[in-house]
Amino acid sequence: MLSVTTARSRSRSRSQAVEDGLPVFSREPESIYYITRSRPVVITCVASPVVQINFKCSDQWVSPSDHTTLDIVEPQSGQHGLQVSIEVWRADIEETLERPGGYWCECHAWNSLPHQSEPVTAKSKRAAVVAACEYTVSLRGGSGSSQF
Repeated sequence: MLSVTTARSRSRSRSQAVEDGLPVFSREPESIYYITRSRPVVITCVASPVVQINFKCSDQWVSPSDHTTLDIVEPQSGQHGLQVSIEVWRADIEETLERPGGYWCECHAWNSLPHQSEPVTAKSKRAAVVAACEYTVSLRGGSGSSQF
């Protein structure tokens, strides 16, 4: 049976969860990211103990080839874990700008336990990715405008 850790089950102590082999996030996505036309946002998750972290954005799994993954050792516990990041570009969110719920991303961490046939998983908090406000300012006395 697949075990999923959610916000409700996070109340267990971190040390108890790690002892049980459940993935625990030490870094989750921020609540909201503002994206511009020319610069992506980078969303990062860190969890341990894990064998894999995947991103799901607006009900679509992000290809692992789009992940940047680092093996890490958690300083507090000495537990091995993963840090996984993705870049989200303005083009990625364009078709969801007007959709209810907009564009969002969350991390899913997986760990294998020797005494269980199915992996245990944990899901991070969900992050909203929204377009930053853009506007044009006309410069007085000049013959141009600047876009911010």
